[in-house]
Amino acid sequence: MEVTPGVLLHVHGVGLLLTGDSGSGKSDGALALLERGHQLVADDVVEVSRTGDRLRGRAPARLKGLLEVRGVGICPVASLFGPKALRADTVVDLAVTLETDVDWTNWPRLAPLHDTVPMAGVAVPRVRLPVSPARPVALLLEVIARRHAAGTLSQEASHE
Repeated sequence: MEVTPGVLLHVHGVGLLLTGDSGSGKSDGALALLERGHQLVADDVVEVSRTGDRLRGRAPARLKGLLEVRGVGICPVASLFGPKALRADTVVDLAVTLETDVDWTNWPRLAPLHDTVPMAGVAVPRVRLPVSPARPVALLLEVIARRHAAGTLSQEASHE
């Protein structure tokens, strides 16, 4: 088992691992996705285990069901959103790195920046998502999950 920082959610049938610098909006994005009916698996620390060429992620026991939101505190997800807002584990299908230090004039407009990140010996597909306070991060993450599920996310060649 490997431990990785981030927030793991189940969105439209896709296990999304949100990564990024502290303060990039991972927990805020997770909170908005919970409000939209998706499920939290883990916040802050994700335990990842490998089965063949797939990864499964879950929360450590001491953090299960909790979401820490800066300025709000520790949120008990089941109390706020109901027990269906939690999921014990999920396959890690896609990593999404929230990028805050972005040169917007040079960021590709027509294709997502995607590559892979190694986790527990598996190359996990990753999308780099530029974020700012004005962008609807939850909606963008839903679109990324839907495109991944449909197989259309990686059709464009896009590597930095």
